[in-house]
Amino acid sequence: MARENRKRRGTGNKTISIIVDGETEVWYLQMLRDTEKLGQSLNIKPELPTKQGLQKQFQTVCEKAKIYNQVIWLMDFDTVIKESKESPSKQKKFDEVKQYFHQAQQLGNVTILVNTPCLEFWFLLHDKTTGKYYEKCKPVESLLKTSNILPKYKKTEEYFKNNKLNIYQRLKPYQKQANNNAMQLGDFNIQQPETAKAETYKIFQYLGIHI
Repeated sequence: MARENRKRRGTGNKTISIIVDGETEVWYLQMLRDTEKLGQSLNIKPELPTKQGLQKQFQTVCEKAKIYNQVIWLMDFDTVIKESKESPSKQKKFDEVKQYFHQAQQLGNVTILVNTPCLEFWFLLHDKTTGKYYEKCKPVESLLKTSNILPKYKKTEEYFKNNKLNIYQRLKPYQKQANNNAMQLGDFNIQQPETAKAETYKIFQYLGIHI
């Protein structure tokens, strides 16, 4: 690990690893990387750990922090909220997440970004200005299916990577609106987790993509 660390960190090109927990995030980021032609200047590496709990995911984050200049953990918070409500102690789950935020700050090159409830809410902000909180992702997906920008939306690789117009290319003309909408919602606050947030827009800042 140390050998790989010396090889990548501190080199001419800034390297970024984006840790996600779902296939849709991987497909979206792959289409972003390919459309913006970032391969030459940045190494964007979406990671898809096998389905595992938050603790295992954060271990992956810490491992990548030793290798990459910047690590971003993109988290869908609907799962956290769901698990907290199923847990005997709701506060215990949130205390766990608070600890991850604290440890990430200590590492220095790790940022945790939150979508509440999910990535699809970021997509929705390309079409609608809303601060409505959705506890689950399904209602957001239903809205996308009837939208003008992502009609008949499907969480499939074929839909995301369409050869004629991939999902990133579909959304790109509306990025400024989505960015402004997301910024108006403010930063995620672990003290008030059940509020609408879409921090995906901050990835563009790290990548140096002007919207």
